[in-house]
Amino acid sequence: TGTRPSSTLGYDLLYVAVPVASGGIIHGAVRVTYPTSELDRRVRNYWLALAGIAVVVLAVAALIGLSFARWIRRPLAELEAAAAEAGAGDLSARAPVPDAPPELRQLALEFNDMVARVDGLVSVQKEFVADASHELRTPLTALRLRLENLERHVGADGRESLAAAEKEVERLSGLVDEL
Repeated sequence: TGTRPSSTLGYDLLYVAVPVASGGIIHGAVRVTYPTSELDRRVRNYWLALAGIAVVVLAVAALIGLSFARWIRRPLAELEAAAAEAGAGDLSARAPVPDAPPELRQLALEFNDMVARVDGLVSVQKEFVADASHELRTPLTALRLRLENLERHVGADGRESLAAAEKEVERLSGLVDEL
């Protein structure tokens, strides 16, 4: 077997020679030649067919990958938006619970539960602060009135202490207002 140039045909040939034998006696040989350009053409066609199949398979894989990525990205984007709203102070924000995948569904449920618990804690805190400030205003007002009533009965040497007490009541009133 081998290749050789053909000067009469003007192109390379592939040849194969096989002996013809019968009963251990060689009677001759069979020689077959074939143009290498024809073999090259067939090999090139097979490579092109394989490349075409590869392109189709890669395109299908890319389309499936993109659709899968969108399927995952959409619920994540909605969860991200809900988290941004909750982070900005809107504790009524909830993430929509997707049908699938199950991990994202569970994540959305856990996020919504967490925001609801934080909202409840903030509401309880606000109620406590409102109640505490209301409870503190009444005694502070009574204390202020008593200090004002004492002003008539305090002598010159006690005025400085009375002014300091009134100033402290004003500071406490400001703290309660801030609450």
